[in-house]
Amino acid sequence: MKTIHPNKQAINDKGEIRKDLITKETKINDNKKKFLPILEFHLGNITSACNQMNISRGTFYDWINNDDDFKRQVDEIGEIALDFVESKLFQKIDGIHSKTDDGTVYKKEPDTTAIIFYLKTKGRKRGYIERTEIDLNDKRPDLSELSTIEIQKLLAENGE
Repeated sequence: MKTIHPNKQAINDKGEIRKDLITKETKINDNKKKFLPILEFHLGNITSACNQMNISRGTFYDWINNDDDFKRQVDEIGEIALDFVESKLFQKIDGIHSKTDDGTVYKKEPDTTAIIFYLKTKGRKRGYIERTEIDLNDKRPDLSELSTIEIQKLLAENGE
């Protein structure tokens, strides 16, 4: 059974696509389709994906700025990459362990730094945040109007 192509003029007598009729837009769309799985493989790293496809970052950003569907797909790949990295963070938080008859035995203890990082970024609403408190009522002298000798005298009096 012969397949009927929607654009009959683009097919030659052998049923092959006529290369002389392939538009620049078609080539760009084909490159975008090829690019997306490469970008996903590189976990959203644009430079690595562009290098593998042999395109410039500028070309990539032209595609993003001029094609909302392509941008949406790239954004989704960014979410997939974030999910992957987040799963690795959870592995570090949980520790790498194996079950034995006696219970859970950790091969690697949970990573305290990973736990703190997670709480500082995701637990802010619960108060897991570092704060720098500045007391605006501090009665320190204004040193800008003192002479060098007066500053040295104050330092000596405070043991500094």
